[in-house]
Amino acid sequence: MTQDGDKNMGRSIGLDDRLNDRRIVILDDDPTGTQTVSDVRVILHPSTATFAEFFGSSERVVYVLTNTRAMPERDAVHLLSNICSQVREAAQQSKVRYAFLLRGDSTLRGHVFAEVDVLASENSVTLFVPAFPEGGRVTVGGIRRRPEGFVCPVANLAFRRFEGHNRNAVECRP
Repeated sequence: MTQDGDKNMGRSIGLDDRLNDRRIVILDDDPTGTQTVSDVRVILHPSTATFAEFFGSSERVVYVLTNTRAMPERDAVHLLSNICSQVREAAQQSKVRYAFLLRGDSTLRGHVFAEVDVLASENSVTLFVPAFPEGGRVTVGGIRRRPEGFVCPVANLAFRRFEGHNRNAVECRP
């Protein structure tokens, strides 16, 4: 998910710095993804000052652990809206361009569609990649696959029984 106003995805995501001058703010809805990164700052308590510090540094990417998957949807939307405002304000002060990348669950648990709506702009692009390679999980055609041979329809996974799970968000299709 990108929005106008950002500054570079950098080598860690595979784009040449000369081609893209935006900074990347990764919003992560759960600690699992954040645990797989290294050499990247992780913000646990977002604020305009924290983002201004990031934009003032030479860092190209920052992770923000939002933990929105553990919140009611309304609270998640409110938190992301606040973070977007903080990033926008800090970027304007620092005169940098930025992009958001929303990292969520490989089976689309949580409030992924509501969170995309918060970040979406007229020119934004959303790409769903239902995989967590570091955790050995890939979802294809609504089927969860793991390297040790585990194959299960997403609709049958244990998390589907959790209260408040967005059952519609789990319909992964090729």
